[in-house]
Amino acid sequence: MSIFYRVVLLFLVLAAGYTLYGIVHFKWMYHRVENPKQDFLILGNPDGETTIIEFLNYSCGYCKDLHPVLKETISVRKDLRYVVRPLAYGAPEDSSVISVKIVLAAGLQGKFYEFHEAFLEYPHPDFPDDFIRELCDLYGVDYEQLISDSNGKQVKKIMDKHLAVSNHATIYSVPSIMIGKHIYQPLDDSIPDLQEMLVIIKNAKGKQ
Repeated sequence: MSIFYRVVLLFLVLAAGYTLYGIVHFKWMYHRVENPKQDFLILGNPDGETTIIEFLNYSCGYCKDLHPVLKETISVRKDLRYVVRPLAYGAPEDSSVISVKIVLAAGLQGKFYEFHEAFLEYPHPDFPDDFIRELCDLYGVDYEQLISDSNGKQVKKIMDKHLAVSNHATIYSVPSIMIGKHIYQPLDDSIPDLQEMLVIIKNAKGKQ
């Protein structure tokens, strides 16, 4: 075999190997994104045929605007498996970081959903201590344990994992929605209504 054909053969083998690596890497990445180790991050139908993953932050106004639409979508589409991935950007003392830590820490006490809903429905980007204490009283959460857990290793590990999988998925802003290979990022005044959200899900499934 001539050197030319050997080079061509080597190139084809490398190209095939690179393509295979890309496919395997994407499937591995998406498996990590849609399957968090913490069950409390999986809402909606845990056995749903379609997984919708939301990356959000509790101080984000657009995330708050999108929340009722997603909540209504989940109630209408019983086949949706909804995965929540709170992301924390900023300095440790920022409200956007503290809020994620608090909600995840509430999850360790079995109250992730309740705090997740309350923080997204709160009309301001900052969350006073009185608000957190009231939630603890309302849902039977140990406040001192909550604060301790929010600054502990387990919550930090979850937060780091969320940032890692968002980077793998090339998601750098919130809110972002991932359905299969499709990523949807509402911008400014483009928050979808229920019907638009259903179309987004339908189109995303069609591209899988």
